[in-house]
Amino acid sequence: MSQRLLAEVLEPRARELFEMVRDNLRQAGVLEALGAGCVLTGGGTRLAAMAEIAEQILRCPIRVGGAGAIPRMPASFAQPEFCAALGLLLYTHRSRVGRIYQQQRFTERVRSLFVGA
Repeated sequence: MSQRLLAEVLEPRARELFEMVRDNLRQAGVLEALGAGCVLTGGGTRLAAMAEIAEQILRCPIRVGGAGAIPRMPASFAQPEFCAALGLLLYTHRSRVGRIYQQQRFTERVRSLFVGA
């Protein structure tokens, strides 16, 4: 399949997608609050002109996001297509660390009740 034919199929779908996003943001009452812009993530953002199409339809600044630096993370994971997976991993890790911290604090408080008595 030629790149031109692929673009002829994908561009209208991208426009349709961002029109639905725009309509949903408008319905939620947050479209006007996008003054600072939007960050696109995912593998689809690597398609040519995706950010430009989003900018035209949403009428706000658009940038393509990538994963931030994580210690010992391979550089290839910093691409936009890995953002959702990395975000979920970081969320899970932080949630677990937070629960462990809360459990330790609870244990220390219970211990202080008996040690202090």
